[in-house]
Amino acid sequence: MRRIRWKSLLAGVPVVACVLAACGSASSSAPSSPLAAALSYIPPGSPVVATVATDPNSAPVKSLSALLAKFQVANLVATALKQELQKQGLTYDADVKPLLGNPVVIGGISVAGAGSQVKGVGVWITKDAAKLGALVNRPSNGDKKIGSHDGATLYRSRDGSNVFAVDGPTLVIGDTQAVVDGALDRHANGGGMSLAQYDQEISGLPSQTLVQVFGNVASLLATPKAAQARQIPWVAAIKGYAVSFSPTSSGISLDWKVDTTGRQLTPAELPLAAGSAAPALVANGPGSLGIRDPAQIATFVESALQAVDPTKYAQFQAALVALRNGFGIDATGALSRLTGDLITTGQGPVSLIRAGISDPASVSQTLANLQKHIHTLSPRTNMRPIGGGFYLVTGRSLTFAVGVVGAQLVAGNVSPARLRAFATEPTTPSSGQGAIAFSESLPQVLKLTGGLLHSAEAQVILSQLGDFSGWIANTPSALTGNALVTIK
Repeated sequence: MRRIRWKSLLAGVPVVACVLAACGSASSSAPSSPLAAALSYIPPGSPVVATVATDPNSAPVKSLSALLAKFQVANLVATALKQELQKQGLTYDADVKPLLGNPVVIGGISVAGAGSQVKGVGVWITKDAAKLGALVNRPSNGDKKIGSHDGATLYRSRDGSNVFAVDGPTLVIGDTQAVVDGALDRHANGGGMSLAQYDQEISGLPSQTLVQVFGNVASLLATPKAAQARQIPWVAAIKGYAVSFSPTSSGISLDWKVDTTGRQLTPAELPLAAGSAAPALVANGPGSLGIRDPAQIATFVESALQAVDPTKYAQFQAALVALRNGFGIDATGALSRLTGDLITTGQGPVSLIRAGISDPASVSQTLANLQKHIHTLSPRTNMRPIGGGFYLVTGRSLTFAVGVVGAQLVAGNVSPARLRAFATEPTTPSSGQGAIAFSESLPQVLKLTGGLLHSAEAQVILSQLGDFSGWIANTPSALTGNALVTIK
């Protein structure tokens, strides 16, 4: 009989719970706040912490189970999981189901004296201490008792890959005994993460989630390797991050945030334009991406280059001055005039883009000057006038038309007539908030990956997929966003 692989079991518990959610869960004998108790084994300020729901009766687990049923793969996955448990000498109903209910907490522990090395520790306060004890002490496991610490019994796995501790209903697994001992000490002495700290880390994210991942990056940014990046004010302000994965009745939602409260920032120092106003999207296209005030992105990139490498920035500026004085091509000025919404759309090999500009005459002159000197700047690129202020640009691997229509700079691998129509096509407000919004047909996006999705099974999955939509917003305190995959 095969031994229990404790890391695999701990990591796989949420999957088992999701697929077999209809089976229900056992009665509880766990602490009144199992999440708070599990977090107490994890040090505050850890670079990565994950919490995973295991309760088959919880909303996120039931939602994921319902989504899997739509794909007609739930039974296949359930059978495969049960077979894997049987290989371990276990059954779901007798050995796993009674343990389910409380979240698994997994943390990355920075090891002192090991540079940037991170060791992992997992904590699960199960629902049934007797069942956990019986599971651990099966003679067939081959795991060896190696002592005790803070009232918990310590074991080393038969292959020596990890150490785990059992204390009543609580299972703690780590890469080394020192990691497990440290986790037990934090719990016993009150040095672990508190529920209030956890709430602060995930603030702003949905509360009913299947998986949450968060962490503090201050220690990573404090390393010598990150010294140059810290010269960028926005990077220096980053304290941590958080991501949540939430199955819903209509699809799967991914929410995230980057906490930038480490220092005071101004709106001008952000990578994206601040504010909640969302860009428009193409109303009737198969998909669309919108960016409000793309000039902000160009300004951020330029300022980041200046902060990280002033010498290269000075050389870059000298090249831009030479380009402007010698050829009349004001690249920086053209980018700074992209103050309207930048909107893209397309399907398959067709791509169109338009951007609102504040000075159409100046941008038109820049294009004309670029056309005159394109061979000097790039001998392998051709740019010729094709009438109506449009130019056809060709190179080794690209062909597109570009021109100015009204207050819009338009480009794409289509005819000038199509670009003129695109410049005035109606738009629709996006449902998100912030400087970036997108809405794409997910089946169309995935079909671009080629032959991997041509199997019958892949086609079944594609037929169930809807839109992939979302948004990204920026404020001085955080970069936030959402992505939603719709399931039919």
